[in-house]
Amino acid sequence: MNCERRHIDDLVSAVCYGHASPDQLAELAELLRTDDAALDEYLRQVDMHALLGGETELVLARHRAQAESSAIAKHRKGY
Repeated sequence: MNCERRHIDDLVSAVCYGHASPDQLAELAELLRTDDAALDEYLRQVDMHALLGGETELVLARHRAQAESSAIAKHRKGY
């Protein structure tokens, strides 16, 4: 696993477990806005956490992230 991927994993884990600092949340939000691979990884990990933990909050977070990613993709394409 490369260093960047590990860093994204750490940020996502901090969010999923409720330990993310404001700086980590801001950094992750920026990555999700600008890096499609980071967004895909975030969605994959949130799904996994939700399925394993059965946590409704994570499922809702995933759906909000999907809606946001769709809006971002449309914006990037100029819709």
